[in-house]
Amino acid sequence: MIKKIVLVLMGVFLLNNLFAQQEVKKEFEVKDFNKEEQKLIDLSKKKWLWMSNKNTDSLSLLFNEKSMFVHMGGSWGKDKEIESNNTFSLSG
Repeated sequence: MIKKIVLVLMGVFLLNNLFAQQEVKKEFEVKDFNKEEQKLIDLSKKKWLWMSNKNTDSLSLLFNEKSMFVHMGGSWGKDKEIESNNTFSLSG
């Protein structure tokens, strides 16, 4: 009897997981973006590339002098953000 209950629960769990994965897949399907949205997406990709390559010159031009950055370790301004980009690695 316990085996049957466990098998039924496992079946329900697996089916639930299957449907949940399909929903996530739909959520992240590529969509067509308008011109402004695509510019923002492209800029975001460039920013992450600049950060991973530690390209501080491009980041300095991108970030506003009054910008603030909030992280788990605290919040700070542009200069410290660029400095911390040279110190920390995005790849872990």
